[in-house]
Amino acid sequence: MDIEHFQGCLSWCFRFMRRRHLSICARTTVAQRLPAGYQERVAIFCTYCRDKITAPSHIYEAAAGKAFTKVGINAEAEPVGESDSDDEEEEFGMLDIEIAQLFNSDTEDENFDGFVAQRKSKTYYLGLLQEKNQDIAAEISKLENHITKFSIDEADYLHVVEQNKTLAHDIKDLESQVADYHLLAGTPQYQTDANKLYIEYKRLKIKNDRETERNNNIFKKRARKKKRKK
Repeated sequence: MDIEHFQGCLSWCFRFMRRRHLSICARTTVAQRLPAGYQERVAIFCTYCRDKITAPSHIYEAAAGKAFTKVGINAEAEPVGESDSDDEEEEFGMLDIEIAQLFNSDTEDENFDGFVAQRKSKTYYLGLLQEKNQDIAAEISKLENHITKFSIDEADYLHVVEQNKTLAHDIKDLESQVADYHLLAGTPQYQTDANKLYIEYKRLKIKNDRETERNNNIFKKRARKKKRKK
């Protein structure tokens, strides 16, 4: 069938694709060979769908915004007439179901850029989730390594503190022992006979008594001279 000479209502392309079980490639070819003025008819069709059909809104947005503005339009094709019959309304109802099924199907494996909106399947989001999980696991491993290193450093610090306390106690013991050794080393220098010490004491006492008596005599003479002057 020559698509340029096919006449019908606004949904003629969709009826053609529904009745002729076309492949994805064939549907794309049909969309690329649309007649002139079809873009305006698509806008009218979308308005009608919004008012009469309860299909998801993304169907019409994808049909009008993505596919039919992207494909080329044949300016030499014959214009297509409009139809407002009851049969066309029934066709719109059937198209509502078929288009909804078409858009609800998983299109990730279908490698085409037609008027069907592309959606990302669960595997894409599972891949993102696995990537985030790997990043989180790497961060957790990094933090665990830091915690382990900090624990080792803390244990080493506590061990060093205990060693310092032990060494400080040992130093005090050694200082006390050194003091005892100095005392023992200096004791022989002061060890003399008690009799010699007593004799030295007596000699120094007699000397001090003589000096005291002489000083007293000097003060007495001075006092007598002062009395005479008076």
